[in-house]
Amino acid sequence: MTNYRPVSLLTIFSKAPDKGMHIRLSHHLNTNNILVTEQNGFKKGASTEDAAFRLKDSVFKSIHQKKKKHVGGIVCDLANASDCGNHDILLVTLHFFAIRGVCEDWLRFCLTNGKPKKKKRVQVKSYNSKFFL
Repeated sequence: MTNYRPVSLLTIFSKAPDKGMHIRLSHHLNTNNILVTEQNGFKKGASTEDAAFRLKDSVFKSIHQKKKKHVGGIVCDLANASDCGNHDILLVTLHFFAIRGVCEDWLRFCLTNGKPKKKKRVQVKSYNSKFFL
């Protein structure tokens, strides 16, 4: 519940630019073959279930080989990873991959100015529940 963001409460006017940018950015990344094959999140035709299956398959193959291999793992909770990353490094990386101009400016604005300074409370009276943005 702490990570819930009521996207459905946004108007269509705020969703349209996001969708347009997503389409343009995805097209650029796919056309120029920028994403690695292991990328699953937010990639058409790939899901986190695919990544979990590949991981499980790799572990089982390693365990069941004639020459036994040791298998280890490190598990990290990346629920809020995008909030913890260095946005300057992300912007430099995007620039390196030829994401420039209006797209770059829009992403810079979203990463630097688009975040609320503090949580805002919205109460929906019909459900008597509170949402935090």
